[in-house]
Amino acid sequence: MNNNSSQDWKPTLNRLLDRLSIEDRYRCAAGIPGPILEMRSGTLPRELAHGNRVLDFMPPIAEVTGLDLQKLRKHAKEIADEYSFKKILYKYNAITVDFRSRLLLLNDYIKALIHRLRGLSINSNPIDINKTREIQLCIRNQIINIVYPADLVSLGLLWEIFAEEIYYFKNSIRCIYDLGANIGFSTVYFHLLNPSAEIVCVEPMEENLQILERNLNSNNINAKIIRAAVGDTEGKTTLFFSNQSHALPSIHTRQPQSKQVSILPFDRIISGKGYGLKIDIEGAERFLSQYPAIIENAAWIVGELHYSGNIERNSYIDAFFDIVKRNFIVEKGRPIIYFIENEVLLCETFKTLKKIPRA
Repeated sequence: MNNNSSQDWKPTLNRLLDRLSIEDRYRCAAGIPGPILEMRSGTLPRELAHGNRVLDFMPPIAEVTGLDLQKLRKHAKEIADEYSFKKILYKYNAITVDFRSRLLLLNDYIKALIHRLRGLSINSNPIDINKTREIQLCIRNQIINIVYPADLVSLGLLWEIFAEEIYYFKNSIRCIYDLGANIGFSTVYFHLLNPSAEIVCVEPMEENLQILERNLNSNNINAKIIRAAVGDTEGKTTLFFSNQSHALPSIHTRQPQSKQVSILPFDRIISGKGYGLKIDIEGAERFLSQYPAIIENAAWIVGELHYSGNIERNSYIDAFFDIVKRNFIVEKGRPIIYFIENEVLLCETFKTLKKIPRA
């Protein structure tokens, strides 16, 4: 992808949308930049985001994609209805333990609202690792302590993991591998569901690891932490990141800053059978196509697929997911388009249920 051209996002966007069913194309395109209070999406290409305030982004998106404007508006309204302030307030009232925690979340959401009304991406809010919130939540009748950076992306993670419970599974399990553990929300949630399970957290970003350890310690979770990226090799690799989001460090997506981090192959981390596998590793899931046994030996898999303008890389992600589909019943969420610097990414969330072998 030519990073010097602001126009390159348009053909890439259309190639990524072509991967989807026609219905999902509309759902995905209608989520650009997403409802004001939906903290999962919200990014825009630079030429649309620069200097904008409250604008209607549907006409240019319809023009670029060739999708019907009125149908896009219909899907955009349906998405917005899922994230009304009333629904968010009701849910956070239900899961916060005390008035202070409720007030902190409400205050952050009001800041997010103002931020989005100014036409700014949710990811344009810089991260201050020294500025954190501490709140208490009650999830499934259990009180947990949560520390998170005072940025808007954290609100999206809080909503997904603790309000929507996207990682919920009924069956108990002996071991869970949390690949891309980030700041530890998913680890805390997995421990809440399976307090006796061994949890292995894999995370390469030191700033994230500092908060992850705080979340583990404040909830008395004795998880194993592997301070590394995961892939198909052992040694050192370049990790790209920016102030856009603590959730987006990647060994694939070029961003303004970079650092050297350790990397380990999947088979040095994962062993045994019947484990849970959470995968949110910003494109490195493509390497799992080389480890079919790791996929087949899992009891369940949940995570994200990250497609880009790199056709070869996408083919490896498809190869990985073909193995998943052969062994599991798959449920997908609403696909999301992200614009990170000059790259366009398609993110598809999924969770699985193991297929019952035929007699």
